[in-house]
Amino acid sequence: MSTVIKFPKHNPRITPDQSLEQVQEKIAQAKEKYINALVDHHSSNLLAGIALSGLEIDTDEFMKDFAFTVETIRSTMYRSMGMDHPLQESIDEVIDVVDKEDDEDFSDGESMIMWDDDDED
Repeated sequence: MSTVIKFPKHNPRITPDQSLEQVQEKIAQAKEKYINALVDHHSSNLLAGIALSGLEIDTDEFMKDFAFTVETIRSTMYRSMGMDHPLQESIDEVIDVVDKEDDEDFSDGESMIMWDDDDED
């Protein structure tokens, strides 16, 4: 009596006739799905925590600001996975990372983020 289990010889999700572009597209879709699930999970928890802290979250203004925050988080996670997001270009235009060692106002040698003041009227 044999106890050998026969497994499929091929993976049904990957067909041999897939091109490199098709495989890369599937990977990109999987990354997007994963990041969106993470953002949904963490933003829901954040919103619940804010509500439990006693802040008013049922206003249109709050929800607009919170939606922007969520999209900023999504953009950050997309960038960390090498993916594009519409907010990234705007963020790059208005935010600068400043090395504190090069700035006389700071002495602890760390980096910080500053609004770009070059375009002031």
